[in-house]
Amino acid sequence: MIGLWQAVQKGPSEAFGAYARIRIRGAIRDELRRHDWVPRAVRARLRESGIKADLVPIEDYDARYEVTAEQICERRQELAKVFRAIKLLTPRQRYVVLEHYAKGRRFNELAAELGVSEPRISQLHSDALQRLRRAGKLNVVPRDW
Repeated sequence: MIGLWQAVQKGPSEAFGAYARIRIRGAIRDELRRHDWVPRAVRARLRESGIKADLVPIEDYDARYEVTAEQICERRQELAKVFRAIKLLTPRQRYVVLEHYAKGRRFNELAAELGVSEPRISQLHSDALQRLRRAGKLNVVPRDW
């Protein structure tokens, strides 16, 4: 969700799908790394030597690699923004965006499932992205959140 939100805020309007997929994958990797208690350099050395990182006791590493309460709060605030913005979408827009970016489904699959044309899915997608961009700039919060 965070990667999608970043793509909506910063992404180019043309070739948005490819850009969004890259941002989403990057956000997933960042989040996994953020919660990984083993530093990347150490994990790379362990991988090269054939040792599984899970076998290395956590006590062998500094506490600086642990997630802080502040980091958790920041991530929750970012996610809350994303969820508030997604609530602004119509049910169909929300479905198209989540299915396309979270599950990697193609527009032609969604069109067949929803019983509409592929251009209609593209239109729903474009309208949703415009709405998300406006919500990000205007800092809109739905009343029911």
